[in-house]
Parts: sequence; C-alpha cells; structure tokens
Amino acid sequence: MSAVTAAVRAGRTEEALGLLTGLADAERRALLPELKEIRKELRVAPWGSRSREMLPALHAAGAACHTGAAAAASWLSSSDLRWRQAAPELLLRALEGRESAWLGDVAHRLAQRPTSAGVPYALMSGLVRRSGCAVPVTDPYVIAWIQHVSGHGRRGSLVDRLRAEPDLVRLVAGFFDLMEPQ
Repeated sequence: MSAVTAAVRAGRTEEALGLLTGLADAERRALLPELKEIRKELRVAPWGSRSREMLPALHAAGAACHTGAAAAASWLSSSDLRWRQAAPELLLRALEGRESAWLGDVAHRLAQRPTSAGVPYALMSGLVRRSGCAVPVTDPYVIAWIQHVSGHGRRGSLVDRLRAEPDLVRLVAGFFDLMEPQ
C-alpha cells in the first residue's frame, strides 16, 4: 500500500494531497488502481460505516491522479463519491499545476453533466477562472450559478452579488435560454 493510499484510507485529505504534490503524471496514474480498489470497496460498505470518512480524501486524490480531462471530470462528478465529496477548494488544489487548456476542458465537461450530478458551482467556476476559458453557458452551469448566487446565508444583497459577477451578461442570457427548445 502506498503512502497516498494509506492517507486516503485514514481519511486524511490534506496529507494525501501533500503526498501527490510534485508527482509526475505517470506516478499519479500508477496510483489509480489502488484508488479504484478503495472506491470499489466503498460501494459495498455499510452506509453508516466509518469507511465513509475516507470519501473526501478518495475524491480529491482520484481527481489529482487522473491525467485525462474526461476521466477527471467523470471522477469528480461520480454519483458514488457525491455523498461525501471533497470541498471545491480542495479539489481545485488537487488540480493545481495542470495546463489551462486541460482545466478548461474539465470545466466544460463538468458543465455538461446533468444538474442532478450536483457538481458544485464553486468547482466549475474555479476551474473556469483558473483556466481563463469562456464561461460554459449550459443549463447545468447556469442553474448551479443561480443556486449559488441566490443561496441563503450569502454575504451582501443579491444585487451586490450580481454586480460582482464578471460574467453576468452571459449568465443572465443563459438564464433566459434555459431549456429553450432547439
């Protein structure tokens, strides 16, 4: 068992990400079979099991180890990791050091996932900002943005939050195009 796997099994997300920092793509890919085995074990583990505590670490480590944008997006939005996913800030840290085009590709792939996948807006918008790519004005992205900007407990008024949105024009246009027949 690798040190990364041991950290994941112990639910130590920060430690797992620290161990992954600086690893080459080939070294990260080599860890995927162990991480996929843990994921497989968790699928059949009892729901109330303490093993669920390792899900955020597994979510972040798996995202960091996938080197293909499609595979990373699939891992990030998978339904079996959704119940205890890593915080968007941790996931963004896990993906640090990737090329801008790759980050943009992941952002656009996540924005294509159905709204029911529950991809956090903070993750998608963080990837968009870091990559410098165009904002994906898909229904799932726009709906996630609406939920984010209108969420209870957010600081400032709704008007202030809308004024602070750098892509307001595109997102509002996307709002009016939601589920419009093609």
